[in-house]
Amino acid sequence: MKITYIKIIVPNRIVFLHQKRRENMDKTKHRKAFFALGGLFVVLVLIFSLVQCTQSYSVTFDTDGGNEIPAVSVNKDDTVARPQNPTKNGFTFAYWELDGEEFDFSQPITADIKLKAIWEAKESVYTFGTDRPANFLGSPQVVVTVYK
Repeated sequence: MKITYIKIIVPNRIVFLHQKRRENMDKTKHRKAFFALGGLFVVLVLIFSLVQCTQSYSVTFDTDGGNEIPAVSVNKDDTVARPQNPTKNGFTFAYWELDGEEFDFSQPITADIKLKAIWEAKESVYTFGTDRPANFLGSPQVVVTVYK
């Protein structure tokens, strides 16, 4: 009786002591490793494409001299929340503008955008001469309206 190889079974491992069998096992291990790497590559590609689907955009606010409002990040096709109205001395905030038109906050965001604050000048009225008698050197009451 001629022995061509000896097979030893150890839990979770098979050991062959014959050279040809060992070479075949090494090839099988390499194939398994190759397919495992290929599977890992496919998983990484899927994860990367899912990350691309949740792309986000930056919405910045130009207050044109008013108090600063920080930029916000918005996921693709989501809407941006309307920020608190900015303040600026001598002006009243009117609306946010994008490309020369009033911005609609219900529109989905599909790119980085910069919103600009539009202001209306406050009207200041100053009246002079009210503390003088009406016949004081014939000077009338003077009203000055200042638009800043």
